[in-house]
Amino acid sequence: MRGRFEIVIPFTAEEGGGSLRITSAKDRNMTAEEIGRELRGLLDQFSKEPLVQRELKKLGLERFNLAMRTKAEEDPVVAAASIVARAEFVRLMRDLSREFGDKLQKGAGAEAKAQARRLIDQLGAKALGRFAKLHFRTCYEVVSEAGKLDELPLPVPKEKTEWKR
Repeated sequence: MRGRFEIVIPFTAEEGGGSLRITSAKDRNMTAEEIGRELRGLLDQFSKEPLVQRELKKLGLERFNLAMRTKAEEDPVVAAASIVARAEFVRLMRDLSREFGDKLQKGAGAEAKAQARRLIDQLGAKALGRFAKLHFRTCYEVVSEAGKLDELPLPVPKEKTEWKR
């Protein structure tokens, strides 16, 4: 069967989640090479393009035409994929909160850091990877302050950028 079809891929990337709309005019039995030539994608511009390209490469889709623009959610398929991604995030946070035994804090504030310290005390430093983004500076700070970098070795974060107003 030939004709237009759309694929929406919600994904979680290191810098946040997202969704990608892919449209093709070819039939669904496509090789990875055909996908690279024939598909095009529309992505809300929420992250850096190299990050998205890395994720697509993992799926074998590194060569297709990817358009990134702000307000891509004006497209109903992108909007629907964003709703699905948000619902999955909310479900995951609920499940992780139940596993931890308390509502998980978001962000990098004092409450989130205190909760991360309690999590390390209760479940060990390695468990932090199930509950937090380990590449964020906050995780390094909490694990380092707890003296647990031997248990959970994390790279030293880059220097903070001082923003001028």
